[in-house]
Amino acid sequence: KIAGAILRGGHGNLSDLSNAFLTTGANGTTVPTTVSGSSFAAMLSQKLGYTVTAGEDYFTPGCTTATCVFPNAVIPQRAWSAPAKNLLQYLPSPNAANNTFSTSAFDQTLRDDKAAYRLDANTRGGLLSAYFFIDDWSQNNPYPIAQGGANVPGFNALYLGRAQLLSLGDTKTVSSTAVNEFHFSFLRNAVDLGKPIGGVGVTLASQGFTNIVPLSPQTEGVESVAFNSFTIGTNTNELKQVGNTWQWLDNFSKVLGRHTLKFGAEFHYDQVNVNPTAQFNGSFLFFGTETGSDFADFLLGAPSQYNQSQLQAFYGRNKYVGLYAQDSWRLNRDLTFNYGLRWDRIEPWYEKYNQIATFIPGEQSAVFPHAPPGIVYPTDPGVSRTLAPPGNRDFAPRIGLAYSPRSSGDSFFGKLLGGPGKTSIRATYGIFYTAIEALSIGVMSANAPYGSTYTSPAPPLFADPFVTAASGQNLGQVFPLKLAPLNSSAANPDTSTDFSQFEPITGLPNYLTTNHIPYTEEYMLSLERGFGADTVLSVNYVGNQGHRLLVLEEANPGNPSLCLFLSNPANLARRELALGR
Repeated sequence: KIAGAILRGGHGNLSDLSNAFLTTGANGTTVPTTVSGSSFAAMLSQKLGYTVTAGEDYFTPGCTTATCVFPNAVIPQRAWSAPAKNLLQYLPSPNAANNTFSTSAFDQTLRDDKAAYRLDANTRGGLLSAYFFIDDWSQNNPYPIAQGGANVPGFNALYLGRAQLLSLGDTKTVSSTAVNEFHFSFLRNAVDLGKPIGGVGVTLASQGFTNIVPLSPQTEGVESVAFNSFTIGTNTNELKQVGNTWQWLDNFSKVLGRHTLKFGAEFHYDQVNVNPTAQFNGSFLFFGTETGSDFADFLLGAPSQYNQSQLQAFYGRNKYVGLYAQDSWRLNRDLTFNYGLRWDRIEPWYEKYNQIATFIPGEQSAVFPHAPPGIVYPTDPGVSRTLAPPGNRDFAPRIGLAYSPRSSGDSFFGKLLGGPGKTSIRATYGIFYTAIEALSIGVMSANAPYGSTYTSPAPPLFADPFVTAASGQNLGQVFPLKLAPLNSSAANPDTSTDFSQFEPITGLPNYLTTNHIPYTEEYMLSLERGFGADTVLSVNYVGNQGHRLLVLEEANPGNPSLCLFLSNPANLARRELALGR
């Protein structure tokens, strides 16, 4: 329910929560939710004017202030947190059946302009071609949920983009039996996704937050607050990204007797420049962890989780080189044999300033001598700039044949094959190496010490998310972080970065130094037999096998049997007794 559905007009109280202060017990029955800890109980006692204790029920039918926190399932306004009071104005009131909200009053506006130009010229240097394409677009999205934004009105965001393609080509007839084809292309795609507009300009301090440092002051606005079914607040995740791809390609064909030879080379260079603004000013999640109701938790100032990130621009790079040679050899009019060899130099992605890390158990980094053991970086011993080595020896043979038997007459094979031109047999086999996807480096952006994301280890206070609600423990403000300088290396180590500001490091997505370039083996056998003038029977077998496929693997897997053992209190008790002896 949206807030307006359950606010008592004029009294500042919350009603209709008799079924909210419940949770599911171990036997599947519903039981009352209770106050999580002594610190939160003390805070409620001070606000309400009567004693609240840890473990006390929030509400049970017929209870009083002596036996529950909120008699009649009503939360008085004096118990509301300061941020909740200030943010209620941004929640729309229900306007549809079942206390829901719906509107079509806010348009999603899209502008998309495209243009293209092509030029062809037949010259002494060959058939020249040039093509240019541009697509410039913008979108004003009232509900930028794809970027983690709000799904209620008032918090629109802009999506901007421009894609440009330039393609040049030259097809040159060298002789009556030889042709050369050259192509060059440049593709640029620049986007700014989720630029906050709605809600910007409202300071965090004016909303009642006492200890949040806005790391993106220019987009400081209404704090992002997500409930179970809706989200309010200024868009929290803006992505500015520019991708550039250069490609050179040349193919040479030569007919030599019964042979059609082809040789070629390809090179392309990819850049992905990312400048994200991801939760720079924080965001809250309310799941009903404290009271069983996400909205009741919101009023009381007891979020389930707080997140805030500090990142810097990230520059992914990748290079590819490929060479090939092939021959289509027509042995006779019934049999053609194709064979060839391709060499692919595929490398994993790297980062322009080495802002990536990987994990080698027990190894101490020379780039960052104060890094936790096991976390290593490019130029550390055994760690290349691409983390794992490129495929310098990746040769891919490919063969194929096409055969049309000429058996005829009344023989067994003549009847089986149907005579000349009635049957064809084709078979192929090849190895194909696969490029490493850019996501493999994208997940490594903002690894320590080049960025960090703070997630509250336990439900915090709404007003000060670095204080644990139940215990009152102050974990301390961690922002702004002092990130490591760029271009650190084993030859230029950084000894000043304090890794304690990033700890505990609870996750480190990485690409192993022992990885190899993935490839597949593909094979096919096809049989076609014609019957009459308009019927063909086709039987095909197609197979492939993947090798060295990229998968996610837990570097520090849990032990299921140990977890189950420790989850049993009886086992823990026996352990304590054993230690006591």
